[in-house]
Amino acid sequence: MLKKLGPIAKSVLKLQILIFAILVICLSYPFIGKINFFAITAALSAIYLFILFFETRKRVGNFREYAIFFAGVLGFAIAAVSLPAIQMPAMLRFQISIGVIIAALVFVLAFRFLFGKKYAIGKVIMYQNEKALVELDFDLASFTSARQILIDSNKSVPAGKKVKIGIKNSVFGAKYGPILDN
Repeated sequence: MLKKLGPIAKSVLKLQILIFAILVICLSYPFIGKINFFAITAALSAIYLFILFFETRKRVGNFREYAIFFAGVLGFAIAAVSLPAIQMPAMLRFQISIGVIIAALVFVLAFRFLFGKKYAIGKVIMYQNEKALVELDFDLASFTSARQILIDSNKSVPAGKKVKIGIKNSVFGAKYGPILDN
């Protein structure tokens, strides 16, 4: 499966796995102690930032968007992970947790508003009977994951051609539209 992922999707998958590992560390806090907790979180964060700023930078053209989004995700993960280590009343911890969740949702919505786009670039794999099989790589700005999609196209498109595909995003997923004029 990993061999089929494009280079951007592989970098993003590594970042997602590291964020998951950082969040799992939150559960282990009572068992590993404060010093180990912060050391492991710092090490995983350093690896995360290395992948973001060195590996992902090489693979994406619009790195600024990726840096803003994934640095923000890391910030929210660290805020969530740090809560168990701070001595405070349970009700205050709960309120701060709710605040972190709301701030993260606002961050994603603001990112989508500022950097979102209504199309994705894909490569035509095959065209037949007014249908095109298009391969998409991960694209943060259009909120698309790496996948192959079958879309209607009333004009013939040669295999291997890069095309722009319209996207209608909704809460429950994306609907891929027609091939737009390039």
